[in-house]
This record gives sequence, C-alpha cells and structure tokens, in this order.
Amino acid sequence: MFIDPSGLYRVNTIDYARAMGAEVREFVRDGVDMFEITYGGMSRNFFRNSGYIQDYNLNAIFGWSSFLTQAERNAGVGISIISGNLYRNLTVPVTAMLISNANEARARRGSGSSVTVTRDFTVVTPNDYLWIMANFGAGERWDFKYRDSWVDQFPGFAFDEFGLFVVNGVRMKAADLGNVNFGFVASALGVNTLVQLAGAGAAHVMDHGISLSQIPHLGDSPRCRHFTAMGRRWYRQGTIR
Repeated sequence: MFIDPSGLYRVNTIDYARAMGAEVREFVRDGVDMFEITYGGMSRNFFRNSGYIQDYNLNAIFGWSSFLTQAERNAGVGISIISGNLYRNLTVPVTAMLISNANEARARRGSGSSVTVTRDFTVVTPNDYLWIMANFGAGERWDFKYRDSWVDQFPGFAFDEFGLFVVNGVRMKAADLGNVNFGFVASALGVNTLVQLAGAGAAHVMDHGISLSQIPHLGDSPRCRHFTAMGRRWYRQGTIR
C-alpha cells in the first residue's frame, strides 16, 4: 500500500491484479520494462515503472467489484496485500477512534470518578467499572463483534464478524479490535493490568463459560488476552497518540 501526495491510497498494480485472480506477464518492449494483465479474456499492458495505481481504476478496466465501500474510502481505509490476499487497512479510522475513546476515559480522571495518584496510576472507583461495563459489555457500544456496535462506530463500513482486516500491520477480527480498544481505553482510565485481566476474564466466563485451558488466563481466552495486551502496549508505549 502507498499514499500518494493527494492522500489517496494506491495499490501495487501487479500484487493487486494477482490478488484479484488475474494473470500477470512481465516482458520488455524496446528496452522498456512492461507487464500485461489478463483477466476474463481482457488484456492490458502497463509500464513497469508505473508501479502503483488507484485500485478503482483497475476495477473499472477489468470489471472487478470494489474492495472498499465509499464510506471506507472517505474515512481513509486503505488496502493491504499480505501473502497475496487483500485486506482492508483500518489503521486511520481505528487510530482516530482509539484516541477519542482514550480522551473520553482520561476526562473521567478529573470528574471526581477516578482519583489520580501518579501520572500512570489511578484509583478507579465503582463508577468507573460501571462505565466500563456499560461500554464494553456484551452487545454494548464497543463490543465490535456485534453488527450494531460496529455500524454505530464505523457507519458505512463492511461488517464481517470473522473476516480479517489490518490495523498497524496486524491482522485481526472485529472481536480482536474490541479487545485492543479495551486494553487501550482501560489503560487510559488508569486500570492496572491485573484488574484488566480479571475483569476481561469475568466477562468472558459470563458470556461463554470456561474451559480448563482458560484458567491460567483468569478465565479469558488466550486470543482475547493477546489483543487486550496489545491495546495496553499501544497506549503505554505511545504507539498511538
């Protein structure tokens, strides 16, 4: 993926064509490196040094369905090609969401709900936990594995509960993003790691029950715990500000 000076996302022409199932043949004509894309009986030649092209230009040429909705394009969603597969790259809108949600959590520190002891540690009150449950509970505002929660946060974006997309180079699902958001926002609120783990584990047990493999993870699944930790790390290391 590449961002040109206009700020629009462009894709590597050859990689994108192959990901869409086209045949690509590279050749030299009059000393110039070129390649031919063939799909559905149609062939077009391109200069090799063109490299990148707007994805919708290729869609128009070969009749491919657009990979992104217009709302996704408007929000800065791009396309990542990993191991020959196409993924929506949600880094731009997710970054904006995480920053906004963290600011909302940090604002509670001065509202009388949380008491800040040091810059990095806050005594979190019962009201804060109620706020967390109201936002992260099953089917609530930030439980992104549910269509309604996803659409409310990302209007016009495609929803696939089990489909993968990319954020900061990491492939994840809607539920994973919910866990990243939880780790990020809870850290902004001042909830320490152990309390985050215990709370997430309790929520997981209430929703799904528990298996022996989850006991070492305080009731949470290893995947959920991995992405919650990623959210904490992104916040504490300043990966997203």
